[in-house]
Amino acid sequence: MKKRVLVVAPHPDDETLGVGGTIAKFSSQGDEVFVLIVSGHLPPLYSREDYERTVHEAHQALDILGVSNSKFLEIPATMI
Repeated sequence: MKKRVLVVAPHPDDETLGVGGTIAKFSSQGDEVFVLIVSGHLPPLYSREDYERTVHEAHQALDILGVSNSKFLEIPATMI
């Protein structure tokens, strides 16, 4: 039976570093994995370009792990 898995991470890369192996396992079994990233490297502490770069890098990592469905909430890391 196909499973639906939700991974919630505070910042980009925490999902990969924390449970990347588990994400890859579920994805490789054909399960649906959704990743929610709560915050990111946004102003005022970081530039918008920094945020866009980390989101791009996160998407690359999620592609490798087999995740096709993700959401970034765009809450500045300094606000959580």
